[in-house]
Amino acid sequence: MERISELKIQWSLANQCNLRCGYCHPELYKGDNPFPELEKLTKAFDNLNILSESYDSIILEITGGEPTYSQNLQLIIARNSNPKIKYQLVSNGYADISWWATIKSKLSQIQLTYHNGTDFDHFFDVVQELKNLNPTILLPISPDNWNKQITVYDTLKPYNFDLQLQFLYSNFTRGNNQYLNYTKEQWDYYYFTRGIVRQEEVVKTIEFKRQHNLNNFYGHMCWAGSEQIVINQLGDVYRGWCFGTRFGNIYSDRIRVFNGPIACPKLQCTNGFDLQARKSEGSWGMA
Repeated sequence: MERISELKIQWSLANQCNLRCGYCHPELYKGDNPFPELEKLTKAFDNLNILSESYDSIILEITGGEPTYSQNLQLIIARNSNPKIKYQLVSNGYADISWWATIKSKLSQIQLTYHNGTDFDHFFDVVQELKNLNPTILLPISPDNWNKQITVYDTLKPYNFDLQLQFLYSNFTRGNNQYLNYTKEQWDYYYFTRGIVRQEEVVKTIEFKRQHNLNNFYGHMCWAGSEQIVINQLGDVYRGWCFGTRFGNIYSDRIRVFNGPIACPKLQCTNGFDLQARKSEGSWGMA
């Protein structure tokens, strides 16, 4: 049987957030699935520690809501001594500097998103606190806030961060292949910032493939469920955000996953994390 040395997990831990961005679906911020109490979260990480026994490493990417809204998460990360678990956070930089200082030595990667209208000075202080992690900085940009976000982009660019404009979907969480009504000039500018200047390079991008429904892996072998899994806000563990096979609940069950690929059952792969899963050679839609 195939030896899987590393497991990637994306965990949408809760839907509490300090922001109410109009381009985010309410499921990401309405707060009806709050961050778990410490005892419940401790049980979940006990089950993760058991799961880690079968791997050389686990890459745990925690999203929200806003993960730094949770003091319990900070406590868990700070005290968990399992060297196999490599923590990654996706955050808008909400927490104060002391929150970050407590756990930054445990983080292997950080993605920070600057939303238009948030406190830029605080955001920049957080970036500086975490600069040794080489944070990825995303700037969600819409046709309506274009000039403001471009100003922020130009302000941060001289610092040589991994800085990326993030184009937004009009059908976010409902297919993720229909973008807001960006102009051709805005698309050209976006691709220019990514170093993509020729049409033959554009057609290989995820954005182009999503717009034209080209991420079709139906019938091809996919390693989602063996090399990576997802956990939703209720703690349910699935092979991917396309759902399908459920492996149990992280708060109550010992999780056992596939030991190899299965044939993709979907006509379209629309989630960014699911698209990262290894696919069999020759899969159509692959760049």
